[in-house]
Amino acid sequence: MKPPYRRVRLWHPEWVLDDVVVADSHRTRLLGLNLPGARAILFHTASVHTLTMRVPIRVTPIGDDGRVGPSLLVPPRRIRSFPDRTWILESFVDIDGPARGIVVQVLPSGFDVRVTHTLRNSYREPL
Repeated sequence: MKPPYRRVRLWHPEWVLDDVVVADSHRTRLLGLNLPGARAILFHTASVHTLTMRVPIRVTPIGDDGRVGPSLLVPPRRIRSFPDRTWILESFVDIDGPARGIVVQVLPSGFDVRVTHTLRNSYREPL
């Protein structure tokens, strides 16, 4: 089952990122930040590659509970693995990532903070 939103807002009182593309297909996951108009992309995975990128990117792991891990700057033509499958926020380096340890909420893009959703692995869990 595909996620209900193709774009979401990640929100915390001290940090907001709107228009995040949710990778809901193999093609979207493969293209990542090479998608036209994509500034940030969110997907569930155990590894990230920058094989087709020409610039470094920011990679931020986010747990299923929304807790943010340490951001990494990944140079082009590299692969980074994570010990467990986790949500990954990929963004360009010029976009500020969330601070480590905060808990972000997932909202439909353009909505306010009263309607929240949790992070789920849409490939395995029903909505």
